[in-house]
Amino acid sequence: ILTHANHCTSPVLAAQDRYAREHPETCERDSRMHSLAASRPLSESDLCAMLADHATAPNSICLHNDPDWSFLEQGESIASIIIDLTAGTLDVADGPPCEHRYQRYLLSR
Repeated sequence: ILTHANHCTSPVLAAQDRYAREHPETCERDSRMHSLAASRPLSESDLCAMLADHATAPNSICLHNDPDWSFLEQGESIASIIIDLTAGTLDVADGPPCEHRYQRYLLSR
């Protein structure tokens, strides 16, 4: 399973990653996702639940605006994507995955 967050994890690139320095919560979300992914064999519903996870709120994997944050700090999950390369499918939640169902698209090979 390959997970993706909004920062670089390569040691060479991470040193230059201004986003991770300014938004360290991205590293926390990435760590949370890795720990959930490593805990057991995963089903499709497990993946959907992981992407809708709020355990580390307010900076959770499924991120929502917080009225206590300044305008510049506001952020929200605007989409969630699961790609199954073996099956050739792309599942997209058009908004926070805790509030939006995934729509499946077939990828042409």
